Amino acid sequence: MKRILICIILLTFLTGCSAFSDYIEPENRVMVSAFGLDYIDNEILVTAECIDINTTNNNDSYNIMVLTASGETLQKAIAKLNAKIDGKLFLNQCPVLLLGEGLNLSFFEDVFEIAVNKQTLPLGIHIVCCEDAQKTISANADKKPAGYQLMSLLHFGKNTVGITDDDTLVVILNSIGKGNLSSKLPRIDYLESYEIIGCRYFIKDSYSDFDILNAQLLYLINNDLMPSKIIVQNEVLDYIKSNIRNDEIIITIKNYEKLKFIKQIEAELENRISLISDKKYKVKLKGVK
Repeated sequence: MKRILICIILLTFLTGCSAFSDYIEPENRVMVSAFGLDYIDNEILVTAECIDINTTNNNDSYNIMVLTASGETLQKAIAKLNAKIDGKLFLNQCPVLLLGEGLNLSFFEDVFEIAVNKQTLPLGIHIVCCEDAQKTISANADKKPAGYQLMSLLHFGKNTVGITDDDTLVVILNSIGKGNLSSKLPRIDYLESYEIIGCRYFIKDSYSDFDILNAQLLYLINNDLMPSKIIVQNEVLDYIKSNIRNDEIIITIKNYEKLKFIKQIEAELENRISLISDKKYKVKLKGVK
């Protein structure tokens, strides 16, 4: 017990000095609720949705401002962004990072530097892709932060589209660290409200954007699709799980007995999978026993 107590005291002193030296008064913090990155004209454009946490009311509305800055590197862009505010950007509790077009997996080396070495971005931050991060964040018309709306959307998406489970920075960094040169991330857009419209599939230094159905099938053949709703030819498949055996995919769904055009649906799924995979599969739907 004494050894444990001594260890706790030592850890407190060792970590306490840096903690107090980096301490920022709450009134000097500018809370960032969404952080966006775009690659434009060979520079990184950073967009920060900032909120005044002291202005919330019973309707959960806030005073929100959107700030942007650009630089040759991510570090320089963030430094320029900090220079625009009276205080310091507080990114440690930012829930969502948006990646615009033009950014590939190699860019995560810079994100790693910011998140780990600079201890600025939280490793648990959720990453989503979009066409234009600055426009997507700025499209939010109400007084509810876009970042928190996106977090609710991703959480809800686990039970609807099934592709928003492993989208955090730490998962991606671990995957890259193991030599995996591919990654899948949800893709979102603002269409009167924020919506999940598919995924972005990164392979080495390139990527492809998939719609919802193709994204679900991509996750399915990689054993990553969560229980969800798959819409095929205006039919809703209440997906539970799948089992891949050599060149056959057996898909288990709850509402098998209610489907009218099973053969046509299986053929459509086979055709879709052949377009996103190097391997052809025979698809078979089955019900719950």
